[in-house]
Amino acid sequence: LELARALSASNPESAAARRDVSVSLERLGDVSRQAGDLAAARSAYEESLELARALSASNPESAAARRDVIVSLDKMGQVTDEASYWREALGIAEAMEAAGQLSPADAFIPDYLRRRLSEAATP
Repeated sequence: LELARALSASNPESAAARRDVSVSLERLGDVSRQAGDLAAARSAYEESLELARALSASNPESAAARRDVIVSLDKMGQVTDEASYWREALGIAEAMEAAGQLSPADAFIPDYLRRRLSEAATP
């Protein structure tokens, strides 16, 4: 993460360098979540989501950038159990699906998010 931040700082115009920071934060969040430190996981996921949103906003035609937002929203949903994150992710995924922008490897995403929302609604 420190290296990714340094590379991004040295090349602030590089979307790839900023994405590397976002992915590093996501992975740090995964490790923190697995270790049971949900506060650290949430903090890392929040920062990753913020970066992913900014990257997507700066390149709205990029399906990969929107997919990164979906992944970050899913991670936030997992660590907070707040269905609003999954609803937002599903909205993006469904829009991408309708526009034919989901790759075959990502075709499962809308159904996965619907399942998450259904599970969150079950007491």
